[in-house]
Amino acid sequence: MPCGTPLERLTAAVSLADELNELGDELMGHFVATAREAGFSWSEIGSKLGVSKQAAQKRFMAPAGGAGPFERFSPRARGVLDAAQQEALQLRHGYLGTEHLLLGLLAVSDGPAAEILDRLDVSAVAVRGGVERIVGAGSDPVVPPLALSRRTKKVLELSLREAKALAHSHIGTEHLLLALVREGEGVAAQILTELGLSAARVRQEVSDQLGEVSIPDGLGRSRGRRRRLPFGRRSG
Repeated sequence: MPCGTPLERLTAAVSLADELNELGDELMGHFVATAREAGFSWSEIGSKLGVSKQAAQKRFMAPAGGAGPFERFSPRARGVLDAAQQEALQLRHGYLGTEHLLLGLLAVSDGPAAEILDRLDVSAVAVRGGVERIVGAGSDPVVPPLALSRRTKKVLELSLREAKALAHSHIGTEHLLLALVREGEGVAAQILTELGLSAARVRQEVSDQLGEVSIPDGLGRSRGRRRRLPFGRRSG
């Protein structure tokens, strides 16, 4: 959040809160759309959301020719969130947690975050084993869309902050990874810590990947000079 007078900070906070609300709506709209594509009815979706069929349709049915959901996320980041939901469904977890986001980052193997995690020797097998040990698998099948855990909502908020701090126009897989380690208390952060990774080490790897001298901490603070992403250096 920028420095300035208390009124300027309040204005910035209100603007950020509005963006976060829109981000949450985009995310849920995306998962509703994937549930519809999977063949679930509006009645089933409404029941899952705790609202009527008509209320679900009114809120989430996209207008003809309208903009698609998830506009703030890069295509790879959208893939991560789709993969995370699939991981949660396979584990029969009735929520989308930080552990599923971490598995989703590994599933999108051509994304910067997956490349960083690979360099840090973090494998899907190791993470999935940690999830099964810490959380376990559910006993009953679950259906989408899945509710976001409190910590996942925090990670999404932090991913937006990380993207803004780097002056990036979209949220990419690298911002989701930075947000996971910055949140610091979810199952994903616990697993990464058990694998010997600190938030500082992950942040340095992201800095190296993006060609930044240093990565701000999401509040705009940085210990070193930043340089722009070189042409051709991939992000997302």
